Amino acid sequence: MSPSYPVVRLKDVASYINRGVAPNYVDDATGFVAYSQKCTRSDRSVDPTLGRPILDPGLACRAAILRPGDLVVNSTGTGTLGRVGLVEPRHLENGALVADGHVTIVRINPELVDPRFLWLQLSTDAFYDLANSTLAVGSTNQTELGRSALGSAPVHLPPLDEQRQIVGFLDAENAHITELVVEQGERQRTLQLERYRSLLVNTLIRTAASPGWKATRLKYLFEFERNGIWGEDPKGNDDDVVCVRVADFDRVNFVAGAAAETMRNVPLAQAASRLLRVGDVLLEKSGGTADKPVGCAVTFEGADRSAVCSNFVAVLRPRPEVFSRYAGLLMAAHYQAKRNFPFVKQTTGIQNLDSAEYLGLRVSVPDYEEQAQLVERLEAARDLMQRRLGELERQVELLREHRQALIAAAVTGGLDAVRKVA
Repeated sequence: MSPSYPVVRLKDVASYINRGVAPNYVDDATGFVAYSQKCTRSDRSVDPTLGRPILDPGLACRAAILRPGDLVVNSTGTGTLGRVGLVEPRHLENGALVADGHVTIVRINPELVDPRFLWLQLSTDAFYDLANSTLAVGSTNQTELGRSALGSAPVHLPPLDEQRQIVGFLDAENAHITELVVEQGERQRTLQLERYRSLLVNTLIRTAASPGWKATRLKYLFEFERNGIWGEDPKGNDDDVVCVRVADFDRVNFVAGAAAETMRNVPLAQAASRLLRVGDVLLEKSGGTADKPVGCAVTFEGADRSAVCSNFVAVLRPRPEVFSRYAGLLMAAHYQAKRNFPFVKQTTGIQNLDSAEYLGLRVSVPDYEEQAQLVERLEAARDLMQRRLGELERQVELLREHRQALIAAAVTGGLDAVRKVA
């Protein structure tokens, strides 16, 4: 096989290159969906469910109706510009897809190029970088990849039968790498998280008083429980504060605050009794989903400025004789053990936690010194988990880079080149 392939322009192997249309969006329309930039995901797979329903585009716009084998190139904006999706028959099972004005249709000549081969070639980092650094024009606010520039993009063109051999080889390799990246990677991540959460529960939750541990109720670990406040839109004055929401909860480290960015305006008279302190425990009281039920608890670790929590959250302030991080981890352990479940009520699609009943649970706690020691042990275990997760992510990233190298070598130099990369 040839060590490298002839290079042609994209327009030399395409029968049609054109931007889509501005569709008429109607939420209850049926039969037609607009293919937008969102439909091409970061991994270059296609998800038509991310498009919006539109009316029948009419005869004048029928050229924008996508066919199996069409490539769709994101052609405006930043971040997603240069992503390329391949339309397959299964994507059209629930209705027609119509390219909108932010993407470009590339309809290839099937006598010259296999659509999957061209899609693999344009899905490489090399093409993405070329599209954003050389082919696209515009300002930082609006960048566009024009039809003419896209058509001039270089394409490696081996014989058609060799293209199909390469596609078959890469499909098999990609399936193997995907299993390693997605299945085994996620499995290992889940295992590491479950180990730490099990340690948290087994270390802190003891239904019977151990030697030196005191029987009490959760509520007696805190000075008070106080609901948060949502306030008004920020006004740029001294009453603007950071508002910590449930969305800011770090459910791996069980902390919140440092990454919170939502600003709200709360008059001092209302905020004074609700201002958060480092070490406060934040308890989710309303919200929740099927996979993340209401009742999650985290420790407030501070923010860049004065902060409150939202009205869906309550602040619990640990008593001076309670090690604050211990109180936060104990509440997190109860959530992981699902001890909050009996106190969750479902109303009109939203979950609410009866915190008064929940905080009445009997618990057993050690003295302040042992609380601190247990926290130190648990934080060391968490740091070890984070290091392992970091190592796992690096392995996953290396696999992704290897997959990109395989594709780049195969589409530009053939299977002989791939053997060198492998």
